[in-house]
Amino acid sequence: MGRIRRAVKVLQNTAHAPDELGENQHICQVVKVEGNLTYTCKLPTGEELKASLEKKFHDTIFIRVRGYVVVEIDEVARSKNCKVIGKIVNVVCNEKEWRQQPYWPKEFPRIIVQNGPPSPGYQMPPSDSEDNVENH
Repeated sequence: MGRIRRAVKVLQNTAHAPDELGENQHICQVVKVEGNLTYTCKLPTGEELKASLEKKFHDTIFIRVRGYVVVEIDEVARSKNCKVIGKIVNVVCNEKEWRQQPYWPKEFPRIIVQNGPPSPGYQMPPSDSEDNVENH
């Protein structure tokens, strides 16, 4: 199968939320990119773990920090205190559809960005041209 067909097939499979998650599968938020296709993810309980990206997603899909993924936790690796204890088996692409599922954790609320005026703490410093106008 060609690279483009494989990518399209993977994207079609991740486009829709499954009806239910597996026994050891959890929705996690990506906290940090560790490198070598390894990510630090946060469980709904607040616990952080490292998970590797499944092979079918290599060079196919982009995972953003603060995005959501489905991680399958390997209990054997957890009991042996391994560094990487899970693997990313799905990526949440259509977050709106996923949030409507009964298994979506309430610990990951939807963040609403307000479009009001910027707060005073985030204003740009005055430019040099404005300083010259005020001094003359």
